[in-house]
Amino acid sequence: IIPLIPRQLCDNVGLDAADVLNKLRQKHVLPSGEGTLYGVDVNNGGIIDSFMNFVWEPAVVKINALNAVTEVACLVLGAEEKVKNPKVYSIGFS
Repeated sequence: IIPLIPRQLCDNVGLDAADVLNKLRQKHVLPSGEGTLYGVDVNNGGIIDSFMNFVWEPAVVKINALNAVTEVACLVLGAEEKVKNPKVYSIGFS
């Protein structure tokens, strides 16, 4: 668990961060893995099963990020190729 985000959430809404983080750690270390989806419940002050309460990270955000990274990588590689072989790209334009 990365405690920075839950701690900041607790601080922002006035919850006891140590208490909430302790509860989260207890859930996240369950051997069956059933507690991995628990997060901070800012409405009721505690922890909550995020999946069962329909708090999902949208897949669209991750897909858009991957598409953007792929596009940037292609642009960088294309620019590198043009720098390595400038004569190939200047044929017919002289």
